[in-house]
Amino acid sequence: MSTPTPYTLPTPRQRNAHLLPQNKHDEKAISHLSTLDPSEWTHLILIPYPTTVPPTPTIDTATGLLPWLQDINWPIAKPTATLLLTLVNDPSRRKFYGHALAKALNALLAESEDWAWCYWVLVHVVLEMDREWMRRVLEGGLRGFRERVPGEEERGWEFGMVVAECLGEEV
Repeated sequence: MSTPTPYTLPTPRQRNAHLLPQNKHDEKAISHLSTLDPSEWTHLILIPYPTTVPPTPTIDTATGLLPWLQDINWPIAKPTATLLLTLVNDPSRRKFYGHALAKALNALLAESEDWAWCYWVLVHVVLEMDREWMRRVLEGGLRGFRERVPGEEERGWEFGMVVAECLGEEV
């Protein structure tokens, strides 16, 4: 007789992962997520690697909702941005779910070297957030990001101007 496998709670990596889009054309998945309570999907915004040892990056660039913004021309990119903004632009939702998006955005700003992804997230998510709240929760991440962007990427993407706009600074 075999020993039964003990029951373990699903990890955030597993719980509701079936809700994530399967490809860049899976707009139905985003539409479905918008009908659910955010508690069902906020842990899927940016999924960390299961185990990391510094200096290994902790963000998984291939899993979660935020990675669908790596190319704003993908059919689900803008609907994904709109879905994420529902967590922060409604004060009643922001109170409960805004921290999940802020944590994911700060991780992205601290670690990613996919400059196009960072740019699309800044323009289509961060700049569309409630400004006062955004500055309060992302100011450090935005300033750190601006400092770590290499000069050639700064010139190409004009991150200094974008971050200044996010922070309400004179350009």
